[in-house]
Parts: sequence; structure tokens; C-alpha cells
Amino acid sequence: MNVSTIDEISQENSALEIIRHRVREIEKKCDEQRERELTRLPPGFYLDDTSLWYQEPKEDEDEGPVRLRICSRLEIIAVTRNQHGEDFGRLLQWHDCDGRMHTWAMPMSMLASEGYPYLGELLSKGLEIEPGRMARQKLTVYIQSSRPTARGLCTPHVGWHHDCFVLPSRTIGQTANEQVILQSNYPAGHFSTRGTLENWQQIPKLCVGNSRLVFALSMSFASILLTPLGIESGGVHFQGTSSLGKTTILRVAATLWGGKDYVLTWRATTNGLEGIAMNHNDTLLCLDELGQSDPDKVGEATYMLANGSKKVRSDASGDSKPTAKWRIFYLSSGETNLAGHLMQAGKKTRAGQEVRILDIPADTGKYGAFENLHHYPTGDAFANALNLLTTQFYGTAAIHFIEQLIANKSEYLKLTKEKMQQFERECFPPKASGQVARVLNRFAIIAAAGELATKMGITGWQYGEAFQGVKFCFEAWLLTRGSVGLLEREQIKAHIRRFFELNGESRFIDIAAFKAHIEDPSSNQMQMPHQKIVNRAGFRESEMEKTTYYVLPEVFNVELCAGFDKKLVESVCMEEGWLIHGKERVTSKKRLPQMGAKWVYMFTNRVLGDED
Repeated sequence: MNVSTIDEISQENSALEIIRHRVREIEKKCDEQRERELTRLPPGFYLDDTSLWYQEPKEDEDEGPVRLRICSRLEIIAVTRNQHGEDFGRLLQWHDCDGRMHTWAMPMSMLASEGYPYLGELLSKGLEIEPGRMARQKLTVYIQSSRPTARGLCTPHVGWHHDCFVLPSRTIGQTANEQVILQSNYPAGHFSTRGTLENWQQIPKLCVGNSRLVFALSMSFASILLTPLGIESGGVHFQGTSSLGKTTILRVAATLWGGKDYVLTWRATTNGLEGIAMNHNDTLLCLDELGQSDPDKVGEATYMLANGSKKVRSDASGDSKPTAKWRIFYLSSGETNLAGHLMQAGKKTRAGQEVRILDIPADTGKYGAFENLHHYPTGDAFANALNLLTTQFYGTAAIHFIEQLIANKSEYLKLTKEKMQQFERECFPPKASGQVARVLNRFAIIAAAGELATKMGITGWQYGEAFQGVKFCFEAWLLTRGSVGLLEREQIKAHIRRFFELNGESRFIDIAAFKAHIEDPSSNQMQMPHQKIVNRAGFRESEMEKTTYYVLPEVFNVELCAGFDKKLVESVCMEEGWLIHGKERVTSKKRLPQMGAKWVYMFTNRVLGDED
């Protein structure tokens, strides 16, 4: 190649570079023009590369412009509002000092309060705001008066919004017209990511062979499927002594969504839990240390979390406010179960509560909460290694699961239903009550979700691993429950037996002793038998080592039926063969000392576990 040819090529390259430079300048000007068109800034405000400024209008031609720096560069991207044309807000975007971009859909209602309450969120996320009242006032004017032309749909909670899944930092999936954005007064910074999916898969690898860990991870995946499948909310509580590994179970489950900050405690009040539940819609809520909660309020809290709505409140005019709703799975831990915790406040659990939050013993009988330590020498060493991984890699698995679910939604939901039916067929106990079947459905969705995550290539488990781990936990729950029947019936039986065990001698007058004293007043008894009875419950009569108890009706209604439906108590007692009764009446007529003929409940000694 000769010199002239090289010169020609060099000149052509220079010309091309000049053209490219001019194109870039034109594009930059177009971008700036587009920016001005998209967001009409209020008079006096302007943005440069690093800051938001306000320039006072000149009153005198000889005076120079007075500029006020308000904050680092803050862009108002869009106007947000919900699908009903309410809850208007502004979508704000800025970079912190480390160059990380932040996006926040701020409710406009935050501008109505004195004291600039929105500033706390902006400052906590790295926006540099100038000190002084003037800068803060101008910032409020800037946000309130800007008029971006772009529009976005807002939702007050994370989770599903039609075919999109909304998270604080992103929206997975697409809508036909507008972006869907989380706009909430509750902070949601606990959702975060670190590392890659391949990094995170070290955690499920160590979960293999550990039923409680497999169950917890599968439950975290299952929370995403609740709304698409129309499954109700509910909780699971891992109970056991300290240092078993209960908190480790929760931390492992939390890694689908965030790091160590994702695991909260039960210390929050019932009102606080409403906002927390809203921020965990369609995700897993992890609540550690049940013992730290108020026993007077935790029973109400379990109902509220599982029912999926907060208490109905009235506005200033007396009308009911719209009720916030959510659908979640929540995972709990503590040294005692719900029943034991409520007893501290003198309360007892109802069947509805114990179906909403299921007690599973954390102790597997091997190495605390673990069955397989892999290559680690002790349970502590295994837990420490697992806990270290949970602080290093998190937040990616849920995103991959949701992305694949949205891409193949009908196919994967059909597969999940089939897996649920398979699990229920394999695990349904004979003669199980409707309550047990309802609980089995919750275990089934957890098992199916674990298997679906495996099919997606997320867990790295072999097929059947989730089924096996969840099945072990279901069997442990059944063993703890003690029966496959209705829980109310088991509670009634325990209550009735306890009544007679405590009062069978002390509160029932022995009819034979009473008659003997009447026939021989000079007997060595210092008092009449009925005078020794305090708070009489009835009479008793023994024959051939068998005792019949005659319970007075009011005692039966007030004490034996305390907290239970009377008809159900009567039914249980008759089915167990504890009550002697006729065809038409549950009670029987008996002539009692000093009372004459009276309708009473006649209990046999079978109520104490004795056979005829």
C-alpha cells in the first residue's frame, strides 16, 4: 500500500470521526430537549449534571442571578396513580455518592404533613440535600409543581399486579401500556440482592437431606404461587429449645428475597405487623423469636396475618376506610409454641389459630434442626457455614423463579396443581378430618413449589427432594398434633378429662357417704359430706369399682362448655361413651340428696380413661 493511499484512508477516518462527533452532539441536544419536554420543571428550577438548582428571578438588571443549590441531581420521571385514579405520586430518581441509582415512587400525600416527612426516605437513600429551611421548602415546591408527561400505575404493596410481579427495585413482567411501580409509605429496603444464582446455589446444596431446611426453602418459593393458585395465607412455626438451629432455618428461607435484614422479629406490634404484611405480599415473611411478642396480642396477630387483611377503620367522617389486603406465607420460630405463649396471658388457642399457624418441632432427633451435616464435624460448624453463606448470596433465586413462571405461567401452574394432587394422595391420613385435609393442602403447595423450582434448575436438587423433606415435616406436625380428627374435639376431650381429674373427688358429694351419715348421725364423721365440699359441681356414686358422676346443668354449661359450643361438647361426650343418656335427651333424671329428682349429666368413669 503506497503513502497516498494511507493518507486517503486517514482523511476518511478523520471525516468519519467528525461526523460521529456531530451525531453525538445532536443526540445529546435531542436528549436534553426530550428531557425538558418529558418533565416540565417549575419556573426558576433547572438541573445540571450533578445538582438541582433554583435561580431567583432578577429584580434589577444590574444585579446578577441569585442561585440556590437544593440537592444533588433529582429527576422526576413520571406521575403515578392507582388503577382507580387515586393515590397520586411522583416517581423520583437519583444517584447516591457511590454512583448507585435509586428510584422511589413517593406518595403525594407525604407533602401534606408538616415537617417534610419524605426527606427521611430521600436522605436515607443517599440524596444530598442542602441544609437550611429554604432548600427544603424549594425541594417540596419542585416535587409538587413538576409536571412529567410520563405515567405509571402504582400499587401499595409488593407482589402480583395482574401479570407483573412488583418489587421495590424492579417490576418483573410487562403490562400492555404502563409500568407498574411500588408506591408505599412503608420502607421496603429489606429486599436486596447479592451474588449470582450460581453463588446462591451453594445454600440449597447444603440443604439436601435436611427436611427442615428443604421445607423452609420450598415454602419461600410457594409464597409466590399463592395468588396465581388462589391459596389462602398461613404460617408455620418451628418450635424448640435454644441453639437448635431455628434461626438458621429462617435465614435460609429468607435468602430468596434478601440478606440478614430480611428476617424480622415478633417484637413488632399488631399495628406494625399490618404494614409489614403489606410489604411481604406474595412473598415469605420471616418472624423470629415468638417469645418476644406480647401474649395478649399475638393470637390476634396470627388471625390477621392468615386472614390477609387488617382491621376495618373509619375515616374522619365515620365511613369505613378501604381495607388493605395481602396474601403471604409466614415462617416463625421460638422456644415455645403459640399455645404455650398464649397461656402466659391466661388465654388458650382455638382450632382456627392452630390451623393458621402450624407447629413443627425444629428438633429432628439427630443434630438439632439438621439430619445431614455433609462434611462438617458438628451441628454448630454446619450452622455457622450455612449462616455465612446466607450473608453473602441472596435475592436472586426468587427473581429467576418469577421470570420463568411468568414466561410459562399456564404450563407451570398446571404442573404445580398436578404435583399438589400427587402429594395429597401419597400423604393423606386415613379418616382425616377436614382440618387435616386443609393443612395438608398447605404442605402440598410447599412440596410442589420446591419441585417446580427444581424443574426450573434453580435449587440444584434431585427430583423428589422437596417431596421427601416436606413429607417428613408433615408427619412431624401430625405427631405433635396427636390426632387426625377435628382439633376442637381433641380440645374438648382434653378439657373434660382435666375437669374430672382435678375435681372428681373434691367437688362431687359421695351419695353413699351422705346416706350413711343420715342413717347413723353418731358416726365418726365430724361433718356432713356435703359440708366438706367447696364449690359443688354435683354428686358421685360408686358401685363395683365403677363411679358415676352426676354433673349439675349449670356447672356443665359454664365450666365444661367454657369456650366451646354446647352441642358439640354433648356430641363429643356421647360419641366417646362418657355420657349415659336416653333417646330424646342428653340429660338423665336422678334423685339427689336434699335436691329431689333433677335432670343432670351422668358421666361414667370412662371419662377418666377407665374401661367398663
